[in-house]
Amino acid sequence: MIAAHRTLPFGTMLKVSLAGSKTRFVTVKIVDRGPYIRGRENGIDLSAGAFKKLAQLEAGLLQVNWTVLK
Repeated sequence: MIAAHRTLPFGTMLKVSLAGSKTRFVTVKIVDRGPYIRGRENGIDLSAGAFKKLAQLEAGLLQVNWTVLK
C-alpha cells in the first residue's frame, strides 16, 4: 500500500486510521509527493487500494489520523 505526502521522506511507513476508529487502519509507504490541491497542504493522498481498506471509493475525502511507524 502506498501514499503521497508533501514533506515526509520517501520510504516513511505510516499507520493511517479512519478518524474516530481504532479498528480500521492501513499501513502505507510514502512513495510520491502531493496532494497539490489548495486546502490540503497537510493532507495525505492514499492509493486506491489503501483507500478501499478504510472506506468505499465513492466516499471521496476522509478524515484520517496517521502515525509514523519508521
